[in-house]
Amino acid sequence: MDTVMWDAIPFTLLPAVWLDSQPMDLFSVLDCQTSNKIACVPSQAYGWYVGGIRNGDRTPSVYDFGRLRAVEMLSKSAWVVMINKDNIHRQLICILNPGRPGSIALLMDSLVTSGDEQTRPSNWETVQSFVQYYVNVICIAAEGRVQATGRPYMRQCLVPHQPNYFDCGVFSLLNLKNVVCHVDALLALTTTSQPGVLDFCWWYNSRVGTQYRYHLFQRYGELLDKYSEPSSTE
Repeated sequence: MDTVMWDAIPFTLLPAVWLDSQPMDLFSVLDCQTSNKIACVPSQAYGWYVGGIRNGDRTPSVYDFGRLRAVEMLSKSAWVVMINKDNIHRQLICILNPGRPGSIALLMDSLVTSGDEQTRPSNWETVQSFVQYYVNVICIAAEGRVQATGRPYMRQCLVPHQPNYFDCGVFSLLNLKNVVCHVDALLALTTTSQPGVLDFCWWYNSRVGTQYRYHLFQRYGELLDKYSEPSSTE
């Protein structure tokens, strides 16, 4: 296997330089549009929630939802949320059957290499409380009630491991693409009692993950060229 020389990668191509919340949300929305079962939650929702909790607000505002939008959210079988842990690390939350019996939530982190409880991401409990709170916000906006099924059950899972410190956003977007592709199989998990850690490392290998960075960089440039306003010429 060829050795990848990370120091030789152009600085402008490093995801930390350009793959911030806006392109992450953009790619997430575009990928979710290929499925009528998945809704994409803005990444700011988690940031607002964490910020509010840190400021002592027990009921922080996560998003201003109208009833129609909330009803549409509850009609979906799965929600995905790209989050930025401590403003340095990207993760993906996948909520299956939100607001319904058997709802589960998966926290996908490409730095986790073991299924032991000791290796859980340090924001595990924060994500758990965010998921419960966010589902309640949507249920209240749509139906005037909190979710009747209790807290979504957090399941520990493994995803392909990033081989460096800067590709977490790239790997999170690849995980999202696989959630879209395998959504029916994931939803089946809500009707079974399969024990143990869920292993999704077979979705792709780490080399594919690092190569996907170049695809995203090119795709983002094409989108900027397509939708940016042309500069005025005088």
